[in-house]
Amino acid sequence: MFDMKAFAENMHKYRLKSGIKQWELADKMYISPQSVSKWEQGQSMPNVQNLCLLAEILGVSIDELLNHKSQKERLMIAIDGGGTKTEFVLISEKGNIKKRLVLSGSNPNIYEKERCCEILKTGIDSLMFSKDDVVGIYCGMAGYASGNNAEIIDTFLKNQYPDIRIECRSDIFNVAASATRGKRSIAAICGTGSNVCIIEGKSLHRVGGWGYLFDNKGSGFDIGRDAIATTLAENDGIGPKTLLTELIEDRLGMNIWDSITRLYTEDKSFIASFAVEVFKAYQMGDAVAAEIMVSNANAFADRVNFAAAKYAYSGDVVISGGIVSKNSPYFKLIKEQLNKNLCLITPNLPPIYGACVLCFELCGIPSEKLEENFASDYEKETNNAEN
Repeated sequence: MFDMKAFAENMHKYRLKSGIKQWELADKMYISPQSVSKWEQGQSMPNVQNLCLLAEILGVSIDELLNHKSQKERLMIAIDGGGTKTEFVLISEKGNIKKRLVLSGSNPNIYEKERCCEILKTGIDSLMFSKDDVVGIYCGMAGYASGNNAEIIDTFLKNQYPDIRIECRSDIFNVAASATRGKRSIAAICGTGSNVCIIEGKSLHRVGGWGYLFDNKGSGFDIGRDAIATTLAENDGIGPKTLLTELIEDRLGMNIWDSITRLYTEDKSFIASFAVEVFKAYQMGDAVAAEIMVSNANAFADRVNFAAAKYAYSGDVVISGGIVSKNSPYFKLIKEQLNKNLCLITPNLPPIYGACVLCFELCGIPSEKLEENFASDYEKETNNAEN
């Protein structure tokens, strides 16, 4: 019996070496491009006549096409793109990280789309030993699903790498897969911005995530903004005294009012960074900081509870982001406000691991050993990442 996966890999490899595109091969064989695509995806096999013609066109023997012993280990590129950074890993079919790279943010809602595409190309090209070795590219990117971003990014990547399997989705799929390996779940991001989604296979049902101007639902930006507003209020004598004023002004190196121009000209992540001062003041017993923390945690938890009720979900809620580590006070406050049938968890591995899980799925490669090998390699590669 023929091994369709082995045939698909060999056909893909030898077609690339011959420099023939799928549609050109289809023309030469007088068949549809869809048939060629199905052969390379391991969904079907050519008949004997087409197999002989295929071997002749590619300049190889039939044995070479059918041989199940692959000469090279299959490699994949997984990407986790966000507003602050974009992480790339080159990973083998055994789950070993060959190389890791970190570049600047690539959210097309924040940066120009052309710049985001170039970030992706730079990262992919830096990791790619040769196009023959890479069988798939998976990209989970913040902002991907907004407007016409998906069309622009998909078209760009498929034009750059026409002979490689490519799939892009929202970055929240990375978060979910990093803990649930693609099972139905609620996934939430709570960093500079916030987002709550029900994940069902490749389908996503979003609740919120409208951006900093309209969301106001417990993100780092919301907490930082509330802290700065409170400090300004105390400065003007219309708000209560709070430890936040001293902490924030120490951070800025000047009076809060004298910093107003800077605060308005910095980006959203700078405002969000003041969530750290709120956490400090909260742990020091500051009542104002506690009010900010509780009100934002309640708002975020309300959105998760609403999503669970709307989509009849109970079970794990996977949360990821810079302000919700498992030991953070904010994580604990959110957890306390969730419905009893929900369990808030943070993944043991970063979102880029979820991107790897989905990349293996894209390429039809078993991933039993992925978690074990990824975890050991990631710790080593993190120390050598290029910034």
